[in-house]
Amino acid sequence: MTTSHDPTDPMPLIYVPVQGAPKQLFVLLHDDAASPAQLAQLAQSIKHAFPQSMVVLPYAPLHTRDDIRHWFNQSDLNEENYVERVKAALPALVSLIQRIQRQYRFEGEHTALVGFGQGATIALEAVHTQFDLAGRVLAFSGSYAKLPDM
Repeated sequence: MTTSHDPTDPMPLIYVPVQGAPKQLFVLLHDDAASPAQLAQLAQSIKHAFPQSMVVLPYAPLHTRDDIRHWFNQSDLNEENYVERVKAALPALVSLIQRIQRQYRFEGEHTALVGFGQGATIALEAVHTQFDLAGRVLAFSGSYAKLPDM
């Protein structure tokens, strides 16, 4: 499988409240071989349940086709290179979240990361490397790349 990273990749899908400033931030991270469209219905449900929230759906940086995206390289993936590849995917995502937090004046306690599959692994690892990034993580069908020491 060949993957590529293109600086012209799509910007994240971002939903803001119809009125007023957002009070909460939800970042939804799709699974491997998917795209933010996978989470469109969940984004709508969150907007309905939390009308003052901002919902962000970033695209994973690597892709094999426009609609097939990956958080980290899948070629020859094994136990020896798994943790390293997951960690390599974190800086860009953490930077994106921090930029949004600064722009909209969110603290980590107002931020939730929601991930599915590979997105769940990325979410767990992101908050483990940057403890104040989010106040909560909802991780479905994913796990830490490496169990934390504490």
